[in-house]
Amino acid sequence: MMMDYGAAPDPGNLLQMIEKAYGLRLILTRTRVGPHSTVLFLDGQNASFVGKVFVSNDRDRIDESFRLSEKAAAHGCPVVLPIRPAPEFDGRRTLGVAFGERAAWFSLFPFIDGDSFAPGRVDQIRSAGQSLARLHLSGPTSETKRKGAGAFSDFAENISTMRANVLFARLLDRIDIGHFAVTVEHLCHGDYRAQNLIYIGHRVRGIIDFDDACFTSRLWDLAYAIVFFGAGIAPTPALPAERTAFVRAYHRTYALTDDDLERLPSYLCWATVRGLSLWRRLITSAPAEVRARLEAWSCSYVPAAEWSANVTSDQLRDLIDE
Repeated sequence: MMMDYGAAPDPGNLLQMIEKAYGLRLILTRTRVGPHSTVLFLDGQNASFVGKVFVSNDRDRIDESFRLSEKAAAHGCPVVLPIRPAPEFDGRRTLGVAFGERAAWFSLFPFIDGDSFAPGRVDQIRSAGQSLARLHLSGPTSETKRKGAGAFSDFAENISTMRANVLFARLLDRIDIGHFAVTVEHLCHGDYRAQNLIYIGHRVRGIIDFDDACFTSRLWDLAYAIVFFGAGIAPTPALPAERTAFVRAYHRTYALTDDDLERLPSYLCWATVRGLSLWRRLITSAPAEVRARLEAWSCSYVPAAEWSANVTSDQLRDLIDE
């Protein structure tokens, strides 16, 4: 399915709704349009805020992601939480907004001042690995007999097309579906990377964008972060030393078992195909200036994909063995 970068809603109507729902008189300073949501930067008299407009029919799923982010915050994770509207607005975390003929939902967040990830900052990478481990520890974990969310749930329809790509075919062939059976679930972010972290110096101060949060194996989150941590900020994938620093910091906080390390190569292959196939879909609908950037990132990730296609459990053990 082609992804649509959409547009911002009518700012006049939205600002009136914000005043009614939150008691805040704000001005819109800029927007950032993305494939799944539009981010609005808003200023008030004494504080700044960030709004998100979700183009989705699934309001319950959005509210559920906020519930999970609140659960993580309750366990000490530095999560940036949505501001609740006045009770008369359904008692929910989202507001319906005018967005042409499409369903859309709005949520308001405080603006958290801080630093973005600086590519090459290994101390920031270590803090990110520790913060992801703490998020997974916040579950708490729960025993379940349910299978995982489905190894190919977000690109199953296109898997035959993907096999036409030689590198994708190699990655898919390395996946052992049995490794995706979930016996213990963790609270996972779903898109844990530098673009969704706010820093103060080297320390993670805030985690944002819990849109894809769910309970599943922590290896889904970990694998995606290992491959794509710098995506959206760094011009190239993490260097081997940076990748090692991330995994070791995670392991020191929440140790990876021998079983985890046996399963992780399948998750790394899945994460790599998932991320690169998403970029390929975005390229078809993105504005020209965004398309060029996505194409450059896709090319730069070939060495990372080769690593995922070849890494073994023993190599992963050596990687965490300090």
